[in-house]
Amino acid sequence: MNALLKLQSLWFFVGIMLLATSVSPAKPHSNSNVDKTFGFDDVKDSLVLIQTDNAVGSGFIIQDGDQRYIITNQHVILGSNSIRFRTISGIELKPVKVEVSQARDIARLQIRGSGGVKISSDIQQGYKITVLGNSQGMGVVTWLDGTISEVLKDRFEVTAGFVQGNSGSPVFDPHGNVLGVASYVLIYSETTTDGDAKWGSLPRRFAYQLEGVKWQSVSWKAYNKKYGMTLNQIDEFNDQLFDVVIKWSENPYGKILSEDIDNRDLKKWVEKHNSIINRLDRMRYSWKLGSQSWGEDKKLDIIIDDTRENRSAFTKLCDDKIRFIDMFQNQRDNTVFINNELEKRADELKALSDYAQKFSRACNQELIRLRFFR
Repeated sequence: MNALLKLQSLWFFVGIMLLATSVSPAKPHSNSNVDKTFGFDDVKDSLVLIQTDNAVGSGFIIQDGDQRYIITNQHVILGSNSIRFRTISGIELKPVKVEVSQARDIARLQIRGSGGVKISSDIQQGYKITVLGNSQGMGVVTWLDGTISEVLKDRFEVTAGFVQGNSGSPVFDPHGNVLGVASYVLIYSETTTDGDAKWGSLPRRFAYQLEGVKWQSVSWKAYNKKYGMTLNQIDEFNDQLFDVVIKWSENPYGKILSEDIDNRDLKKWVEKHNSIINRLDRMRYSWKLGSQSWGEDKKLDIIIDDTRENRSAFTKLCDDKIRFIDMFQNQRDNTVFINNELEKRADELKALSDYAQKFSRACNQELIRLRFFR
């Protein structure tokens, strides 16, 4: 299995932990004989396109008593400096109040006016559903049919093929009532006969239920600054770390470009790695020419020691960020959702660190063998 697949398997392990709170699936039911009693024109005024400075997503408008809300995922809007909400007909929407779910990846934003779709709690395995949203962020609403394949405690799995940009989309029943919010996709593997993983063929798509949500009113500016920006910073570090580990594992004795690395400590680590590789390259070139000088073995021993030290520095880099996340998790006013998001990022770091240590130790052993059998 190549390095990329090994790292993907780590991401799969982290992602599948989301299912740890699941309950036994409901007994199969079916509304397969129920014809759709709504069409696009019936709900189009309630469909919302969301544009931020970081991404695009979807949302929808509900009428809850005398209150009207935009519903979307927290991750669609969290960490953004600017957010634009508009209906597919181009009407701009201005939220006046923001509430977030304490445990689920859902936000609702109160808006003025009246009108919107209704919520239903009739969620059964085998039921037909339709997802309407901004697939791939193209600014055009797509109609995606499917069924409910599994019902969990606070979410359900669907077969409708929603993709990036559909986060925050409504999941409708055949009558135009909303059952939940399209939220995330897990890609997991099949194991082939030779033990390798087969990727990308088994996506599972999940929507959060809207019934039973505990809402918490927040000052969006303060909430976004404290949590959104922190999660963004961790994501940027993890992404850059992931790129470094990919390049390092694909070519352990090659240099890694550091120009695009913003984190000072990670950049310093890469520069140290490149310095070690430069010294090793010069030594190998000397061996190739047959012009070995006195003390070559001592130089190689120093390189081996520096490689071992740099491996420890990489572990410390990951551990320091994990400790920061752990400290942030212990803040009293954190929601369950925020702590879950922090935990996922800490798990990513742990998986990356463990993987890097394994192949780095193997590289170090190769250098030691080179010391005796070059």
